[in-house]
Amino acid sequence: MLNKLQHSGNSRKLVFSLPRTPFDYRFLMDLLQTYSAPRNKIARMIEQGEIIQVKKGLYVLAAECGGTPPAEGVLANLIYGPSYVSLQFALSHWGLIPEKVWEITSVTNKRPKRFETPYGTFSYKMISHKNFMEGVVIEGRNNDSFLIASPERTLCDLFAAEGLPQNNDFAGFLTDSLRIPRGEIKQLNKTLIKKLAGDYSSVAVRRFAEWIEKHR
Repeated sequence: MLNKLQHSGNSRKLVFSLPRTPFDYRFLMDLLQTYSAPRNKIARMIEQGEIIQVKKGLYVLAAECGGTPPAEGVLANLIYGPSYVSLQFALSHWGLIPEKVWEITSVTNKRPKRFETPYGTFSYKMISHKNFMEGVVIEGRNNDSFLIASPERTLCDLFAAEGLPQNNDFAGFLTDSLRIPRGEIKQLNKTLIKKLAGDYSSVAVRRFAEWIEKHR
């Protein structure tokens, strides 16, 4: 009985010593190096709801054990990389579109991927450009910070992914289809967009840069 209670206490101490930020398989294996079967211990911790497996090799401490749900952008960067949050989710994040976007969309320079997790769906679009980090900013603070495309980079990514709007009608696509307020369009940094356009092998992005230069 004493051994069982001691084991329970050690297990509780272990769980509450875990970080409040996402951690990986290697971290857990190092932490459990004194256990005879550390992989089995990890499986039990998941089964008992002490830790949540976001994907294979990536974990979060459960709320019942003192954990807090990580920011979606933080998880997006960690689940598959190199990547940064962009496209529809970034449009929503920056307040450019009125809709709440439930799928967390990112851009990567690797093959496209999609992950269904306890924290939502994370999708990754492959877009090639010369300078992967140009126009990408850090949002949030400390452990909740993540990489996300600036509004200008987000729109460039969108046109690189979707191509030219119908009839080359950029104004109609931005204000009618996406419902971006004209005031937000006027605030876009056209110098940055022109610079970014040179990073893509995309006619749509180049045409967008030309349009924004003339019509913003």
